[in-house]
Amino acid sequence: MNKKRSEEKHALRRLKERYGLELTLDDLETMIKRIRQPEHHRHKGKAVFVGKESGARSRFFVWHRDVWFPVIYNKNTGTITTVLPKGAFGLEPWPIQKPIQKVGT
Repeated sequence: MNKKRSEEKHALRRLKERYGLELTLDDLETMIKRIRQPEHHRHKGKAVFVGKESGARSRFFVWHRDVWFPVIYNKNTGTITTVLPKGAFGLEPWPIQKPIQKVGT
């Protein structure tokens, strides 16, 4: 098993463990696509950059299935490496219930 596949399986296990959700690789790919959007397109409310974890890893909130998930994204492997528990970044996404709306849209 390669590193990317290992990270994806880890992320899916953490989703089940921490949120009780059994998502698929297709769900994970949808979340990854939201992160990969150019920064000026992320305002559509599906992914919010929180900060850098390391040179290759970044923290994001990603909206999927009516939940904001705090995740770590690895740009070297191009995948979500883990899904963290709610409140993991010491803050909550805004607004919590729905995707972020750009003012004036």
